[in-house]
Amino acid sequence: MLTAAEAICEAASRRSMRFVATKSVAQQDIQSLHRVRKRLVHNRTALTNEIRSILGEFGSVFSQGHRPLEEESKVFSTEKKILLTTGRNQTHNSI
Repeated sequence: MLTAAEAICEAASRRSMRFVATKSVAQQDIQSLHRVRKRLVHNRTALTNEIRSILGEFGSVFSQGHRPLEEESKVFSTEKKILLTTGRNQTHNSI
């Protein structure tokens, strides 16, 4: 079995071996931003879906995506807020 150093030396000595150019700092910055943005979008989607499912259990149905949920949450009625709070309190008291 080859060690990592031996494998690198063997691969580098092959004529068919192709080397990849080193990324510039700017390229690494852009790649980092894309990774962070991808993670943020994934987490926002998961949270939005979780909120939609919880509200769906209380009878409030929203379209898919975060924008419909944001828009509707701005005009969410006080009655529904009290209903959700009452439901939470009933659940908490039964435990």
